[in-house]
Amino acid sequence: MHSYRHLFHAGNHADVLKHMVWLAVLRHATRKPGGLSVIDSHAGAAMYRPSAEGEASGGILRLHAQTDWPALVQDYLHTVSQLAKPGSGQYPGSPALSLALLRPVDTLHLFETHPSDGSALQRWAATQTTPLSPRVYRSNGFASARSLWPAPGKRGVALVDPSYEVKSDYAAAAEWVGDALQRQATAVAVVWVPLVARAEAHRLPRQLQAMAKRAQRPWLQAMLQTRGGTDHAPGGGLAGSWVWVLNPPHGLAGQLRQALPRLHQALGQDRHARWDVVTNSPKTV
Repeated sequence: MHSYRHLFHAGNHADVLKHMVWLAVLRHATRKPGGLSVIDSHAGAAMYRPSAEGEASGGILRLHAQTDWPALVQDYLHTVSQLAKPGSGQYPGSPALSLALLRPVDTLHLFETHPSDGSALQRWAATQTTPLSPRVYRSNGFASARSLWPAPGKRGVALVDPSYEVKSDYAAAAEWVGDALQRQATAVAVVWVPLVARAEAHRLPRQLQAMAKRAQRPWLQAMLQTRGGTDHAPGGGLAGSWVWVLNPPHGLAGQLRQALPRLHQALGQDRHARWDVVTNSPKTV
């Protein structure tokens, strides 16, 4: 199925949370010597021009009007503005955000099967003049990216961000993380999960937590809900999202506890809006 398009959702509240966390993970990882092998399992197009009917008006466009943001939000907004100046009507996706932070010693693997988004991703990659050349694969990241683990001589970092257009995406995401844990237990994985009225969406964070617990690896889970519903059945559509991080950077939880209350205030649409950060760090790690 290929009805899902990133374009309509680009820059929405879920992108704000996901990309803010992703940038924080990459900032931390690139401070250390040695190359990174970075995988984006469902990359989409690298740059978007959201329409007036898109969801950016309830996401990043609300943030530009405010100042004095906590560090995580400041870095996110600064990086976005460096890639797409305010007023340009553009929004950078995860491939562009990743490339902006990575170094020549790193590698960037981008997977996308959607015909239009995949073609746009290839065109963007061909125009990049950075020392690091993105590697684009027109194949399913769940299946194809497995061959990249473990990252030989490098540290592995992955963004797992499927559309969840079909129910099987939830199980596939859990299986992919479980496989990565077996192949390279120290890898960092960032998994985005929609907060929607679907049993699979509520089950996936618990599955990820259980896998990390069995492997005795630390994890972090951040949630931002902007409107409606309850814990188990948010109002129709995308009311919010989770971001789950395997082997999170030290200090990320504290930074999120500073950033999320401000984002909740700026992006919340009704009294049901909320945020949360949960962590677990086994003593053996």
